[in-house]
Amino acid sequence: MARKGRRATFEEKVFALRLLEQGMSPDRVAEALGVGRESIFRWKRQARAGVSFPS
Repeated sequence: MARKGRRATFEEKVFALRLLEQGMSPDRVAEALGVGRESIFRWKRQARAGVSFPS
């Protein structure tokens, strides 16, 4: 379950994207990092759009 109020670090976001590229499902990535699955999808959209992550 995601931990409310916790902000993911830049490194965690990059790690999440790498896990997705390796074929891990967004649900498993979210679970592994302790974030909501919506965050994973948002980070993926931002990366595709070329938006940089706030640190």
